[in-house]
Amino acid sequence: MARFKFRLETSLGLALNALEEAQRRLAEEILRCRDLAERREQQERRWLQGLDGQRRARPEELGPWQIFARQEYRKLQTCEAELREQEERKEEQRLRVVETYCRKEKFRRLKGRQARAWALAERRREQKVLDEVGQVIYLSKRERIGRS
Repeated sequence: MARFKFRLETSLGLALNALEEAQRRLAEEILRCRDLAERREQQERRWLQGLDGQRRARPEELGPWQIFARQEYRKLQTCEAELREQEERKEEQRLRVVETYCRKEKFRRLKGRQARAWALAERRREQKVLDEVGQVIYLSKRERIGRS
């Protein structure tokens, strides 16, 4: 029983460590996602500035503004692609957190069941000892009565 208990304790400890690690990684992924979203918003503002510059530009200034707006739009597309990839990584990590949490809960429930089973076995052993003591007392009283 003690050997099994040790294994459960170890497994539960490892599951807790894995959960903490998964949560830490999820937090990192969320921060990266937030940073990329901010970068994307900044890039969108630059692209919109380029479009606004195109609208306001005189005909001789239009060419450079178009080039600038096109470059900023490409950068915006790159930022959006990176953000989508990061969102996917964040979701994958969120699923890992859920999986590790379920694993931790499984070991916690097993540990609880094991503790209840151990307590029941201990109560049975104690009851057995009490029954034996009671039987010895009963038999010794009976012998005393028989001798009298």
